[in-house]
Amino acid sequence: MLDWITAIVFLFIVGALATWILLKSFRAQLRQPPSNYEKLVAISNIEDAPLPAKIRKPQVRRQLILGTRNPSLLNNLTEMSAAHLAIDVPIKKPLIYGFFHPNANAFGGGERVLWAAIKEIVASDQHAVAAIYISAEKGLNPEEVLVKVNERFGIGYTQKESDRIVFIALSQTSLVSPLTYPILTLLGQAIGQALLGYEAISNLMPDVFVDTSGLAFSFPIVSWFAKIPIVAYVHYPFVQAAMVNSLHARISKPKSVIKYIYYKCLTIAYKWAGSYADVVSVNSSWTSKYLNWPQPNRIIYPPCAVQEFTEPVLGERTPALVYLAQFRPEKRHDLVITEFAKVKAKAKKSNKIPKSHLILLGSVRNDIDAAYVLNLHALAKACGLTDNDYTIVENAPWENIKRILVTSSIGLNAMWNEHFGMGVVEIMAAGLIPVVNASGGPYMDIVKDDEGAPGFFFKSETDPDFSADEKFNSLADAMIEALSLNIDEQNELRKRCYKASQRFSDPVFFGEWRKEIDAAKKKQVKCAELRKKLNLFD
Repeated sequence: MLDWITAIVFLFIVGALATWILLKSFRAQLRQPPSNYEKLVAISNIEDAPLPAKIRKPQVRRQLILGTRNPSLLNNLTEMSAAHLAIDVPIKKPLIYGFFHPNANAFGGGERVLWAAIKEIVASDQHAVAAIYISAEKGLNPEEVLVKVNERFGIGYTQKESDRIVFIALSQTSLVSPLTYPILTLLGQAIGQALLGYEAISNLMPDVFVDTSGLAFSFPIVSWFAKIPIVAYVHYPFVQAAMVNSLHARISKPKSVIKYIYYKCLTIAYKWAGSYADVVSVNSSWTSKYLNWPQPNRIIYPPCAVQEFTEPVLGERTPALVYLAQFRPEKRHDLVITEFAKVKAKAKKSNKIPKSHLILLGSVRNDIDAAYVLNLHALAKACGLTDNDYTIVENAPWENIKRILVTSSIGLNAMWNEHFGMGVVEIMAAGLIPVVNASGGPYMDIVKDDEGAPGFFFKSETDPDFSADEKFNSLADAMIEALSLNIDEQNELRKRCYKASQRFSDPVFFGEWRKEIDAAKKKQVKCAELRKKLNLFD
C-alpha cells in the first residue's frame, strides 16, 4: 500500500515539474524573437524585399510594431515587408493593447463599446497601439472595417490613429460558437475560449489583454503564458447563478440533478476564470448583480451616440414604432411582429387608436441572420401584415438610422433580460417614447429619471419569469397606450427621455474608461517587473 502511495506522489511531482518546464518553455517561445532579426530586417529594407521566413514570426511582429511609425501594416492578413517599415525609428516601447473581440465587425451594441474603447486609447496616447483579435473572415479588409465603424457608429479615427490599429485575424473562432457544440454547449465554448485565447497571444503578444467579448475562460491561459494584466468589460455573465438556482428547485428529477451538477461546475469554473482579471467593469446594474466574480467591478455604461441628437423638436411625429436591434432570435422580433399585428387588428375596430407603421432596424452579420430576417417576413405575412404595415431595414448607415429615429414616435425593445440596451438609449436621445420589457438594463438603468419612468414597460407570457399576477401590460397594450397619448403628454415624455439619455454619452464613457486603462497601466508596470525576473523577452 505504501509503495502505491509513494508511486502516486512521485508521479504527481514529476507531472507538476514537467508542466512547469513546458509552461516556462512556451512563455519564452511566445516572446523571444530570433537573435539576429534586426540585422535581417535591415538587409531586407535595403533590398526592398519581403522579410525572410525566419523572421515572419509573431515574436518579430511584436518588436516591429514597437519600432515602426505605421503598426497597422503589420497585421497577419498581408505579408510582412521591410519596405513598409520605418525601422530607423527609435524604439519607444509603446504599450500594445490587445482587444479580444472575434466579432469586431458585427456592428452591434457590444462592438460600439469596443470601437469607442479603442478610440479613447489611440486618441489619448499618441504612442499606444490597439491590436484587434478578429475572426478571419473571407475578404476581411481593415480599412473597410474602419470605414463601416464610422458609418454605423459615428466613431472616426484620424490617419495617425488608424495607423496604430493592427488587425490580427484568428482562424479558430468557430471554437467559441454555440453552433459548434450540439451537446454540452457551454462546456465546449469554455474550452474553445481558452484555445482561442492562446491563438490570439501566439499571433501577437500584447502588453495589456482587453476582453470586451465575454470570453473569460481565456483569462487563465493569458495569465499563465503571457504574464500581462487582463482588463474585462463584461456585457453579461457567460453562466448565470439564476440558471443554477432554477435547476436546484427541480433537483428531485434525475435529469435535473445531472444538469444541476453540470451548471454548478460551470459556475464555479467561470468564477475561477474571472478571478484572473485584474481590472473589471460591467455595463449595467443587472450585469453587476449577476456577475459572481470575487473581485469588485465598476459600472461603466456603454457609450451611446446621444451627442449626435439635438433636443427633440416638439410636436406631431409620424406614428411609427421603431425597433433598433441586431437581427438575432434573442431580440424577439417575432414577439414584436405578432403583438403589432394585434395592435393593427384592434385599430381596425377603434378609431381611437392611430394608424401606425412598424420599422425593424438592425444589422445582418451572416447567412444565419439573413435567414432569420426571411423568417420574420414570413411571420409578418402569416399575421396578416402587408408591406404598408411594416418595414425591415438591414445594415443601414448611421445617418439613415438617425433620420428614421428623429421622425418616428415610439421606440421598442422586446428582449428579455437585456443586459443593457444601447438601442433604447439611442431611441430616447432621438426623442422617441420607449416601450420596453420590464427586465434587465432598460428597466433597471435606462428608462428612468428623477420623476419615475419616462416610458412604458411590458411583460410577455413568453418571458421566462412571467407570472399571472404581473402588474404590467402586454406589449400590444403598451404599444396602444403609447400611441394614444395626446400631444402634450408626448412632448413631456420626449423632453424627459432626451434628458435621461445624456447619462450615456461618449464623453462620459471615455472618462470612465480612462480610469480603467490607468489602473491597467499601473498593473502593467508590476507585470513587467515580474517578466524581467522570469527572464522573459519584452
